[in-house]
Amino acid sequence: MQVFEFHFNPKAKEDVIYDSFVFEPENIWERKMGKLYMVGTLSNVLPQNTRFLEQLSAQIKKEYYRVTERSPELSLGECLKEANEFLAEETKKGNVSWLGNLDFAVLSLKDNTINFTTTGDISLFILREGQITDINQTLRLQEIEPYPLKIFSNTVSGKISSDDRIVILTKKVSDFFAAENLLEDIAKLEKIGEKELKKIFQKKEFISSEISGICFLVDLVGEETAKERVTLEKKILPFSIWQISNFFSKEKIRKLLLKLKPSQIQVKIPQELKFQLPVFSLFKLPVLNLLTRLPKVSISQASKRNSLLILILIFVLTVGGFLANLERKGEIEKIQLILVEVEEKIQSAQEALISENREKANTLYQQAWDIILPLDKTDSPVENKVFQLKNLIESQLIPLNKLEIIDNPEIIFDFGTVNFTPQKMVGFKEKLYLFNPYLADIYRLEPKEKGVDAIQVEDKFNLAAALEKKGMLLFFSRPNKLFSFEENQFRRAFFLKDPYPDYQFNDFAIFQLNLYFLDNKKGEILKYSFNENRIEFQGSLWLSLATKKPIDAKSMAIDGSIWILTKGYEIEKYTKGFFEEKLEFNFFPYIEKPTKIFTADNLPYLYILEPAEKRIIITTKEGEILQQFQSDQFNNLKDFSVSEDGKTIYLLNGIKVYKVGF
Repeated sequence: MQVFEFHFNPKAKEDVIYDSFVFEPENIWERKMGKLYMVGTLSNVLPQNTRFLEQLSAQIKKEYYRVTERSPELSLGECLKEANEFLAEETKKGNVSWLGNLDFAVLSLKDNTINFTTTGDISLFILREGQITDINQTLRLQEIEPYPLKIFSNTVSGKISSDDRIVILTKKVSDFFAAENLLEDIAKLEKIGEKELKKIFQKKEFISSEISGICFLVDLVGEETAKERVTLEKKILPFSIWQISNFFSKEKIRKLLLKLKPSQIQVKIPQELKFQLPVFSLFKLPVLNLLTRLPKVSISQASKRNSLLILILIFVLTVGGFLANLERKGEIEKIQLILVEVEEKIQSAQEALISENREKANTLYQQAWDIILPLDKTDSPVENKVFQLKNLIESQLIPLNKLEIIDNPEIIFDFGTVNFTPQKMVGFKEKLYLFNPYLADIYRLEPKEKGVDAIQVEDKFNLAAALEKKGMLLFFSRPNKLFSFEENQFRRAFFLKDPYPDYQFNDFAIFQLNLYFLDNKKGEILKYSFNENRIEFQGSLWLSLATKKPIDAKSMAIDGSIWILTKGYEIEKYTKGFFEEKLEFNFFPYIEKPTKIFTADNLPYLYILEPAEKRIIITTKEGEILQQFQSDQFNNLKDFSVSEDGKTIYLLNGIKVYKVGF
């Protein structure tokens, strides 16, 4: 086992602190409890909270190893109580600045068992055989109560493999990893070491970015090594003309002048002054006698050098300021030219609207948006003008792109009331079935009555889909087991014959009586014909050997053709085993990181879930926008289900189910 603690740009922000902690058993009794790891971030830090993460981790560690007769799972549960009591006490003292600013993860490892809990925005992944699983989704909550009695609320336990890798990422690091597919790169490594990881980070220009945070990695494969924290910081680049005028701050000049000690300037006053004026034939000049009283001044070589240094300093400041002003003036002129172009686009878009050419207006407003957006991210000298134009463009793009922003979406059910954290959802006969791949429970939700009932099962399910023609739900449990749920109970189990070695199904869809499974690692789609009279099904490769493969695809939907959400967040259509086309979209906000798509043969729409933009998108199958629903409440979107007529959408967000319709 190897542990890697990578801290990126720790000094990037003064009001943010983060830390990681590794606690190993110190005696034979503590070995029963295994190892304890923690990673945390605290934002908007006040001076009195600079050791807050240290104090919190110490409380958790103390309680975890306090009673070694307990199981690790039970001990972690007691740790949560202790942590919540500590936080509650801090609140009573008036220390509430950490509320809403704390992200923290606690993880224990004993043999092949993992127990963990998190609070806030922190990510925890398991990398297994090149596959990536976000196991933290089971614990993500949307809200923090007024008092921290339940900041840490639940724990998750599970079994891990001896070749697994566990990764904990703080928010900004996680976002960067997702954007650059860094987890995929790490998952593909056969052997992990500090050298290999640094190579990946440097290749993606991670270290040179402004991103700060932690990547904490536990590799169960490697041999035990000494733990060493690695700090990677952005290199300081040579300063430009802009920096010349600011290079010597007042404080630096003061320190420089202090180095010029008075003793270095010597003034010698001779004991006896003798000064003889020339004698003129007509008269003497008595006033010059006064000058003879002046002392003779001699300046040392060191003083001359210091005087020269001061002159050079003044020259640099003067020239630097002059050049900086020239550069600043040039930048302003450049920005003004860009704003003129933006205003011309806006004018053309408004003319297109008057002519009722909404498509052209939408395109022009999007072009204006693309031009002005980079200015909004810089310290622009005309930032007020930029802000006004940006808001004007956005106010036009929202209705043009049928974006409905909902302040208070309708809540169907809050699973916090039944102490259950769903992760996936499937619709069947006007009911919703919610489950969690890590928990052996299913909850059935009646949307109209807004009530639930629990269905007790022994197995854990990874995927599910409705087989409408047979009036049953099929639940899939990796690697190859299917369970039929019909007439309100589980009746039979079926098995899929292994299609090839090392397969792993990531998505599941049904069309007529055929079951389709996506193996994104191999880039294959397997087709199984359902036959309720057989126990084992023989599958076949649906994709032609001659067509492109959807390797690392995110999601799959079927309506006769198969729609694939690719690793590049594009949507591709396959028909009769062959790639047919890539769908082109032209709507705002642009699609960036969707996670799931859905359609059916009786629906003319495509549904696209995009948690990053807190929205669900509905388009035609040609890519034309029909409706978008967006809400700040949609801050942890996991899954969705669509009614039979396609007009009502149920969104699983954290532990709440919301309803929207069009």
